[in-house]
Amino acid sequence: MTLNKFKEELGTYFLWEEVEDADGRLIYFKLTNLACGRGHAIRMGGSLVELSTDDQCDVYSYLKNVLTVLGFTSPHLRKDRDNFVIIHYDNMYPLDHDLFDKCYSCITSDDEAFKEYDYMSLLHAATYSYYA
Repeated sequence: MTLNKFKEELGTYFLWEEVEDADGRLIYFKLTNLACGRGHAIRMGGSLVELSTDDQCDVYSYLKNVLTVLGFTSPHLRKDRDNFVIIHYDNMYPLDHDLFDKCYSCITSDDEAFKEYDYMSLLHAATYSYYA
């Protein structure tokens, strides 16, 4: 998916403005040759969303990266996630274990808005994905 296709798909949800120099919180979009891109939330300065040049990527891959940069977290990182899913650490490289560290300050079922665990969340790792 190209940047133009991404803008076309999500253009009504984002203000697309090119800025040479700005002091506020910005999200920078960059083309990359990585699988389907990624998002980097950065506390100081602008955050970065990398968009892949691979036509196999869909708008949902990119939206996931944008949501990550905006501060949304994956349900499988909830501190109460063990009540809902099983993480099979023996199926992954030890280096990847920290990708599944629980986030103790993130959403939990204690919050009424997130009482239900969202298995279908755009941010949830797929059942048989690399990250599952």
